[in-house]
Amino acid sequence: MENKAATGRYVTSQTSVWWDIDSCPVPAGYDASLVGPSIHLALEKLGYRGPITITAVGKLKRTSEDVMRAISPTGITVKYGGLGCRSTCAELFSWQLANPAPATIMFISSPSVLKSLSHRLRSVPKEYNMLLAYGSSLPEKDPKLVTCAEWLWESLLKEAMCSDGKLEAKRQILMEEKRSKSLKPFNCTLCYSAWRSVEAFTTHLQGLDHEVMIMKQLASQGQHEQGTELELGASSNGGNGGVEIETGEQKQQLD
Repeated sequence: MENKAATGRYVTSQTSVWWDIDSCPVPAGYDASLVGPSIHLALEKLGYRGPITITAVGKLKRTSEDVMRAISPTGITVKYGGLGCRSTCAELFSWQLANPAPATIMFISSPSVLKSLSHRLRSVPKEYNMLLAYGSSLPEKDPKLVTCAEWLWESLLKEAMCSDGKLEAKRQILMEEKRSKSLKPFNCTLCYSAWRSVEAFTTHLQGLDHEVMIMKQLASQGQHEQGTELELGASSNGGNGGVEIETGEQKQQLD
């Protein structure tokens, strides 16, 4: 599709970028410290001039300390979400409820995850601009999901590399802005805690207290799914009672 330029109030309104770092990681060989500047340049090229925030969410099992250390100085917040891509989607909707339109939401994920979550993304009110970036192949198009711009993830990053010095300049600007703020860029949404250093963050993720919280979350999730199955069974003679059923394949993609 042809990417549409920002118009009207969307030019200066805020843009919130939600990056599913588990399913759409930093490509091998790419300088992770340039991811934030690359996203900023892609948005600015389309005329988005308002505040931009970027949040990377995931279980982080395949995200190294080096990557987290490289992306945070350019203003990217890193959040542990125990439900993977579903945590990313939940964070997106929490932000949307707290930030009224006009605003722009950008979601970065793999094609398979986007396919699984498209029915949820469709529920974002139309007063928000929706932008997508996805992995190495085009996802199956959802005709009901209206977007203003879409990118292949690696193409977005590579295009920024050809910006005649703008990428490095943007990195320096973002790093200076980050230094002027006292922030804790590493967050655990499960334990409601935040840290300034990646070392303290990863120590927490490997700790017993965090492991206990994971077990509680899994137990709670299992009880919820069991309750849903009982509800579906009770209404089996009259359709599915309005409850949306995820197939085994969809659950695998979401995990």
